[in-house]
Amino acid sequence: MTDKIPVYILAGGKSSRFGSNKALALLGHRPLLEHVAEALKPFASSITVVGRVDEQYQDIGYRTIGDIDPDLGPLGGLVTALSDVQASASSPRILLCACDQILLDPSILSKLFSAQHPDHLAIAFRDRDYWMPFPGIYDLRLLGQIKDQLQSQTRSFQFLLDQVGYAASLPDQCTPFFDCNTEDRLSELRSLHQFDRDC
Repeated sequence: MTDKIPVYILAGGKSSRFGSNKALALLGHRPLLEHVAEALKPFASSITVVGRVDEQYQDIGYRTIGDIDPDLGPLGGLVTALSDVQASASSPRILLCACDQILLDPSILSKLFSAQHPDHLAIAFRDRDYWMPFPGIYDLRLLGQIKDQLQSQTRSFQFLLDQVGYAASLPDQCTPFFDCNTEDRLSELRSLHQFDRDC
């Protein structure tokens, strides 16, 4: 196992497509956020949730920091996470994930970690011409560049990764992660056999 790094889970969005706070939507009597955190624990030196406000998810057991600007989208959440790790001086890199990414296979995460190199400022998966920013590993050295990008009104993760991203290769045999960004997607996931015993 590669050295563990701080993990940040983005859970500060408006969940407009979902209709309610998807981080707290239940799957097998547990919030989606908890499922994601459990999958990330073997790789995490710490787990912090980036919510809309401080302490938003602390009642379910997770340190939560509020977005510096909750209206800047996921890229703003990355700025919040990198600023937090910079203040603690705990690590030069973080693992970033979204709160609705269920079924994260350990082999997927291992591929991200094995792709690390001092010259790689951002490591993520890529499907043809489209980057998949989460899960991804991001270097503290990106902080200034991302702030400059946001000041220019460009909130696109794709734009950032086109400039600095290193594409990790997905394992040949793995369970793909599953984004529960709508109620229909969550219903589809609930129908999977592995959750029958819990629902």
